[in-house]
Amino acid sequence: EEKISGGEWLRLGLVILSGLLLFGAFLAMSIMVSVFTKRSSSSFLVLLVIWIFVILIIPRTAVVLAARAVEVPSLDELSAKKSSFARQLIMEDREKVDGYRGSESRDMEAMMREFQEFMNGIQEERRKKTDEFNARLNEERRNRQIVQEKTAFGLARISPSATFTLAAASLARTSLDQKERFLGEAGRYRETYGRFMLDKTGIASGLRVIRIS
Repeated sequence: EEKISGGEWLRLGLVILSGLLLFGAFLAMSIMVSVFTKRSSSSFLVLLVIWIFVILIIPRTAVVLAARAVEVPSLDELSAKKSSFARQLIMEDREKVDGYRGSESRDMEAMMREFQEFMNGIQEERRKKTDEFNARLNEERRNRQIVQEKTAFGLARISPSATFTLAAASLARTSLDQKERFLGEAGRYRETYGRFMLDKTGIASGLRVIRIS
């Protein structure tokens, strides 16, 4: 049976403290509105409007404004660019194969071995170009996504409830930092698996093979 560590108890206490601060902020706001209004019905209406703005409108508006301010290409757009680049590389490889001139040796086995080395070189070069191009596209998209997220969070912090939500998620370690760690580990696993497949089969995972008859 796992026990809660001291650090986890501390984070739980900070989450509870953050919730009390949020409650205190709303309580102070309600007292202030009650002071400036003469009737309880008016006070209730004003507080209801404030609550709607703070809880619903401000966080969602922050996301919309951030999306307008920082444009992030969609996954479909990235996939289209990657497919276009892959087709371009295939056409270049076909031109290389069409222009291939091997040695004039009459040893068929030596000629096949030479041609196989030539094809392996083409595949390796295509793999490097593809990996570099895909990595650059993914990094550019991720960087723009990070800027968009920071912009949205910065605007949303105008709302006390959004500030509490972000703080609680960070203390509970369920914020976007966990997503970043997952993506990092997934990327490292993909690289390790690709190297493993390349060592075992001689073909990198995900490569297209040119067949020549």
